[in-house]
Amino acid sequence: MLPNTLLGAVLVVTLLAVLATPSGCNYRVQDRDSGIPTVRTGILIAHDVSHRWALASGTDLFPLEGDHAELTKYERQRVTIRGTVDGVKKINVHSIEPNQLEDRELRAAIEQLRLHPWAGPRNITSPTTWIFGFTDPMLQILQAGPAAQTVMLQTLREGMLEGNEFRGSDKDREFKDREFKDQIIILLGGIGDERAVEPILRAMSTGGRSHGEARQTNQMANLALTNITQSQVIWGHGGGIPYNSCPDHPKACWLAWWAQNKTSFKVSSEIGTRNYSNYPNYGIYQQP
Repeated sequence: MLPNTLLGAVLVVTLLAVLATPSGCNYRVQDRDSGIPTVRTGILIAHDVSHRWALASGTDLFPLEGDHAELTKYERQRVTIRGTVDGVKKINVHSIEPNQLEDRELRAAIEQLRLHPWAGPRNITSPTTWIFGFTDPMLQILQAGPAAQTVMLQTLREGMLEGNEFRGSDKDREFKDREFKDQIIILLGGIGDERAVEPILRAMSTGGRSHGEARQTNQMANLALTNITQSQVIWGHGGGIPYNSCPDHPKACWLAWWAQNKTSFKVSSEIGTRNYSNYPNYGIYQQP
């Protein structure tokens, strides 16, 4: 038996704990919701094999904790999430709703691409790891999600003439147009599906790798098409040194792959993880 004094103290502590705990809650839920309230808009990034989710918002990537079925419903879409964020930037999702940009907003962002020079991607390690350094307009388009694809495809189609060259009256204009085209290609690789494959192929150059302008454009297309298709046309899925299996005429290699797969390939039916070495990993296909 406990002494009366000690027993009384235990009862008081127990009563205070009960009074301090909200009805219907437990400590686990209370801890989970103890972060700072937040509202964030961005792309709901696909889960990987570990069922992790994240929200790409601006240059930040927020891990998410929430109902798996609800997250799956909005996978790879632009959404607004309300919840609480903790010290490690993880958001506990309370609500989620679609947030699609209007065409006029998308077209304004596309026009901004011409005013914001982009240095292009760079490879920093082996196996292939890319640093993209996307500009603010590029991030806005990537985080518009699939809704931006139609506008981007129209932009690519309208800007191209026979021979895969953009309109330009002088060398400076030609350079600007070429830079603009490269941005469109890489952005389609981040937001596009199977409908973007043929337009990207048409935009590629038949020039060899010794031709600097052709090499740059084809590198954008290699990254874009690999990001969409997960194919091994250029880089294999394995680790180790990334071997470029088609360095001289990548357009011909991609055309051969597309001729074999165009009737069956659908992004929505791809079930393999995109978390492998040599994968570009950006846009709506990015893995957390």
